[in-house]
Amino acid sequence: MTPVEALPESPLTVTITPHHYNLEYTVTTTEDDTWFTVFGCPKSKLAGVDKREWYMGYWAQFYEDVHAFADFWEKTVPEVDKKSILYHADGARTEWWDQDYQITPEMDMVFIVIPAKYTEDDIVIAAEPTVIEWRTKKLEVAQVDYTFTYDPAPTSNKVEVGVKSSDPTIPFAVAIFNKSEVDQNGIENTVRLHLATLEQLAYSNGSGGWPSLTNFGEGSARRSNIDVGDQFVVAAFGCEIGQLVTNIQTFDITVPPVSPTSNATFDVAATRLSGAEMSLDVKPSDKSLRWIALIEEETAFASTTTEMWIARKLQFLTRMNGNRWTTDTDHIQTGDAVINSHDNVIDGVYFDTKKEYRLMVFGIDEEGGRTTNVYTQTLSTKSSEAPDEVTFDIKISDFDEDLQQYTATITPSDNNVKYVINNVSADNYYVKTNGRTDEQIMQDFVDVNGTYLTLCSGKQTKKFSISSAFDSDAGAWGPGKNRLMVFAYDGEILSKLYMLEINGVNGEVTVIRPE
Repeated sequence: MTPVEALPESPLTVTITPHHYNLEYTVTTTEDDTWFTVFGCPKSKLAGVDKREWYMGYWAQFYEDVHAFADFWEKTVPEVDKKSILYHADGARTEWWDQDYQITPEMDMVFIVIPAKYTEDDIVIAAEPTVIEWRTKKLEVAQVDYTFTYDPAPTSNKVEVGVKSSDPTIPFAVAIFNKSEVDQNGIENTVRLHLATLEQLAYSNGSGGWPSLTNFGEGSARRSNIDVGDQFVVAAFGCEIGQLVTNIQTFDITVPPVSPTSNATFDVAATRLSGAEMSLDVKPSDKSLRWIALIEEETAFASTTTEMWIARKLQFLTRMNGNRWTTDTDHIQTGDAVINSHDNVIDGVYFDTKKEYRLMVFGIDEEGGRTTNVYTQTLSTKSSEAPDEVTFDIKISDFDEDLQQYTATITPSDNNVKYVINNVSADNYYVKTNGRTDEQIMQDFVDVNGTYLTLCSGKQTKKFSISSAFDSDAGAWGPGKNRLMVFAYDGEILSKLYMLEINGVNGEVTVIRPE
């Protein structure tokens, strides 16, 4: 295994870049399909030792380990994935360090590259090893001047800061920190914590390594999904393989109000469809403009501005789903459009005739940033005409004891009116009648469900399940009782409360409301 005869000259060219605790190297070759392995140690370990005998001893141990690995998988060495044993001489930039030794700055080291090749059933040394003596770098903090470039008028919900270094030979990183984080931990501790995060990123699968995380000469950092008034500290600092190698220079930012990129205006005609909905005919002056509409109760603006409310709403929506701004065709329009106040508005609610609402229409970009000034209009669906009371005919049929299901057929006296259907366990808060009036029961349901209120219209036939209940006498779960609640709601409650109880044991139906 350890050759004694002379080996041919190595076809490899090895280039190294020393760092403080490791080195980077590249290996190229003058021959096709050349493989190699590497190792190294502090130079002091070789004092008084025959160097050739020492690295041949390393090869012998490496050879033994490789065969043990192949034997474990019941394969010959060439049958194992080649790149799991040797490196390929393809010029790739690779880091090397050795955890067997405590490597420190300003330490004399030896790095050895052994050319190897695969035979029909084995691996062998292919040429003389390349032995390079080198020294780890001295850990110094250089003084560098970093110049920041920042546009104080963001056109969207993001900021981007450019940085230019006075020394283009030193790699550096740029990071944007929350000011509160820096105030709490101090800038140096914050940067060092960030360096630890960068180290994890550098060695994660699919990463571009340190070259993808650092810059030479010029760099930038970007922070998206920000809010008006947010405060940040931008930091630039030398970063060589995770080590802080220059002074830290900072730049403070307080996010100002949005500066629109479009002068487009809007013309909006609102038409009452019912007490719960409106039709909104929106015509932007720029027919190519992407825009959205938001609606909120007027009371929400008692302690904030329209622009601030929108900024925070967009920030929340982006955090929940940043892709919506390129894919959400239900809510994002282009050019003229007629939209529904519930169906085509993000988090749209059914109106309450007793309340006023604020309509907000504005341009939106692909990242959730506002691009125009905001068009506003106060909306109300209150009508001077007294609505007719709606009644319901409810029939329960097709009770299935095994599946614990039943069918409800609900017929309103007015096919155009909207109404609520709710099937829940009889002990659910929504359908408990003690301590609340019927009006309170219905209004509580509307208030709690808000955005997620589902309204039906016309005759409906639906199949419902019955919840199970724990029988304390039998000590087991069994059929329970459900209550079906129905009432008309079209911006206001337009009927009495209808509530039926269905017994899961025998399908018996009891009318709870109207009494």
